[in-house]
Amino acid sequence: MGEKNQIFSCPSMNCGVVSSRLATRNVTGYNVMIGSIRHKGLAALYYDDRIKGVKQSHLKRLRQILALLATACTAEDMNVPGLKFHQLKGDLAGFYSVSVSGNWRVIFRFGDNQATDVDLIDYH
Repeated sequence: MGEKNQIFSCPSMNCGVVSSRLATRNVTGYNVMIGSIRHKGLAALYYDDRIKGVKQSHLKRLRQILALLATACTAEDMNVPGLKFHQLKGDLAGFYSVSVSGNWRVIFRFGDNQATDVDLIDYH
């Protein structure tokens, strides 16, 4: 693949979008990118591959989750074994969650074929 930024298009979309370095490096296939990231550390990891702001012990898992989010065309694309994917209720209704480690979760909304409002939370 060579180039760090490559163009892929999602089968359910009619346009190509430029992928992030992270998604291109870790996942081959389609990319629709992440619309917005709330957590400063996650944003630095996704956009610049900087690890400041996230726990070192979560780094590998967070990279995998961000790469999956970047290529997902629907929220259900995140329903892979081991992520404990589920839709949230109550104050966080409309968000989905995947497990990072222990109490840590990545939460996100999904719309227009991309993840938005991506955040890393400790739910306790």
